Amino acid sequence: MSRIDGQPARPALLCALASVLAAATAPDPRVTVPSGASRADAPRVEAAARDGLARAVPLVGYDRARCLDGSPGRYYVDVYGDNTKIYVHLQGGGFCGSLGACANRSRTPLGSTRPDVPGAWGPTLDLAAERPYFSRNATRNPLLADFTHVFVVYCDGAYFAGNVADPAPEPGGDSLFFRGRAILDAVVADLDLAGATDVILGGCSAGGIATFLHLDAVAASLRAIAPNAAVAGFADSGYYADVPYYTNQKRFPFEAQNVTADPRCLADHADRPWACLVSSVTAKYAFAARGAAAGAFVDACHRHCDRVDAGHDVWNISAQGTTPLVALADWFSHPRGFLVEQAPNASYPCESCC
Repeated sequence: MSRIDGQPARPALLCALASVLAAATAPDPRVTVPSGASRADAPRVEAAARDGLARAVPLVGYDRARCLDGSPGRYYVDVYGDNTKIYVHLQGGGFCGSLGACANRSRTPLGSTRPDVPGAWGPTLDLAAERPYFSRNATRNPLLADFTHVFVVYCDGAYFAGNVADPAPEPGGDSLFFRGRAILDAVVADLDLAGATDVILGGCSAGGIATFLHLDAVAASLRAIAPNAAVAGFADSGYYADVPYYTNQKRFPFEAQNVTADPRCLADHADRPWACLVSSVTAKYAFAARGAAAGAFVDACHRHCDRVDAGHDVWNISAQGTTPLVALADWFSHPRGFLVEQAPNASYPCESCC
């Protein structure tokens, strides 16, 4: 196992295809974090009341941290205990594949934090209703139940990876801001993680892809302020195959949003650098190449994230009799390999596993 400043590096729980996965890494000293996360009169994180709701923290003090429409990025936080163990969840929600699509997205909660957009973000968020990862039930969620929970609003349309200084004109005459990386950097800075002992970066779908893209950089930034913190990644339904139909759609966000990606991946895929936005490609550079231990939870259910077919219960998903969040807790404490559920008679989906 690799080590970070004398401390054992956490293993990476890596999965396959559309199942729960995670990746762990030792920070790469070559990784640099953009400087767009300087704090200027930024709001301080305060403990949420114990009502089960996370409080909104607008990133108003970070000028570069803007959604597609130019509104400030935002995260929600439910502080727990002494706030030394933190789970940072990157919201999912696809991506925008053209200027027109980004313009349309900018008028929704996936591109704006303005209060006047339909379905606008509110001052609080019931995280447990959003995803099982935020459950405070220690039996069902033994690792994350007593973590501080952070939910980062996904409003840049490019996996928190856009990095364009100047706004881009959009078809309707307004401007589009491609600043997703600055949003993520601002969240990490604003959380003030110097006292952290355990930090897990995770997400579902597009948030899972973002976890693969940014885990190394987040770990590198934490190394400077919390060198002994255990840092790991947890990506659910974020491991996508590199196939032309899917990969070619990544060309627009890669080029238009000046996406940040691993330089080794870019060098190896110079003829189609947008492939570095596909997690099955970028995972090879994100952590596996540095020898981080890997594991996986691969179930045989027909699902995406925690959305399962009618008549099924997300809490009943299992592989070899173990549920995803219990497997995560076991892996984080005691590195282990892969849990794979083989569907009976090689059939898919497995009705009895879900």
